[in-house]
Amino acid sequence: MLVCLKAVFEFQALNRCFVAMTGHSWKNSSSLLLIVLFLLFFLVQGQGAEQAVHASIPPRGWNSYDSFSWTITEEQFLDNARVVSHKLLQHGYQYVVVDYLWYRKFEPGAYTNSLGFDVIDEWGRPIPDPKRWPSSKGGQGFKSVAENVHKMGLKFGIHVMRGISTQAFNANTPIMGSNVSYMIS
Repeated sequence: MLVCLKAVFEFQALNRCFVAMTGHSWKNSSSLLLIVLFLLFFLVQGQGAEQAVHASIPPRGWNSYDSFSWTITEEQFLDNARVVSHKLLQHGYQYVVVDYLWYRKFEPGAYTNSLGFDVIDEWGRPIPDPKRWPSSKGGQGFKSVAENVHKMGLKFGIHVMRGISTQAFNANTPIMGSNVSYMIS
């Protein structure tokens, strides 16, 4: 009912504008019904859209960077995922995310801005460091970790940087599926 009243008031306002501009009223126009239906349709559409804009709660999850920076291991990650599953899932937590530099070797000299410590495949794509993520060996990636997380009733995520890594560029790795490498000669 409120939507219909709103449409009538808006129609009256539009009619006043139309009269001011043309000197004629829509009241005697054959397109009056079409205009009213058009206004009602878009007003009703707008009412539903306003209600669907907001989530009832924000997304909730745990991110490895907040506790471990970039040095987290598979064992530490899965231990924390178990805690989230047992203690926080019931409170709406649903995500566990491996963040930042999961592909970096954890060895002397490696830190957040160091070069040459990333584990990349033959096409320059980052892959999990197999020393930190043992289940990733043999090209398995995060498959096992994701399966374990899903069994806990959680969703698994990883942080991925866009673009080409400096290490892949410096190694002049080929671009998968082409005869092109990163270096421009």
